[in-house]
Amino acid sequence: MSARSMKTQRDRALLNLLRQQFPNQNPTKSFLKQEVVLRNQQNTYTVDFNDDNTQKLTERRLNRQDFFCASEFGIFLLREPANQLGTGVLQTFPNLTNFPAVAGFTPAHLELIYNAIMRVQIQNNVVYSALDTLRFRQVPQTFQSAVNSNSQFEYEYPFMELEPMLRLSGARKNTFTLEIPLITGVQIESVTAGTDNKLVFYAGGYLIEGGATEESNREKAMVRRRNTPALQQTNPS
Repeated sequence: MSARSMKTQRDRALLNLLRQQFPNQNPTKSFLKQEVVLRNQQNTYTVDFNDDNTQKLTERRLNRQDFFCASEFGIFLLREPANQLGTGVLQTFPNLTNFPAVAGFTPAHLELIYNAIMRVQIQNNVVYSALDTLRFRQVPQTFQSAVNSNSQFEYEYPFMELEPMLRLSGARKNTFTLEIPLITGVQIESVTAGTDNKLVFYAGGYLIEGGATEESNREKAMVRRRNTPALQQTNPS
């Protein structure tokens, strides 16, 4: 079975599960995306995907009343002018075509992003304590023989399947923290006026609009079941 067929089966199984868990809502294929600007003296980057009225036009955040089940995840590099959002191409490695070396910027230092760890915490539950980011680094074979090339970006190509999947509610605190090793003289920040080097967090999965309340009720019911002792059977008199 091909990787694409396996992914299709996995997506279908997740969709059927969500339809059972949310019988009154319609799960739709969607994504979440949040960007942060890279700074030389900053080694920790945190996002929550929650809509706080500060999102950029190129981002997609989670509304407070909605629920999102993330089945795949990607970490990307991006370089684009601040006044031309949406014109940059997401990169899966420090591509010299998009990140040329100039005085004050060292493209090789961007490898720090893919030698980092990511921590994912939902409320008080730590889902991933130290997920390595090397798994998100993808260099296509076509790049090996090309002088100038962008990252190969087939839609599911750069994403890692999440297991366990992440159940994100807009009404909860969802924290994604990436910590990179900070070396002496690091140069990852853009030195070109009006242009930013960015780190992009990208989650793919299913969105359920208005599903935050039902997800909260589902979790409360699960807690009650765990905390309720099993009824002891008695012999009939």
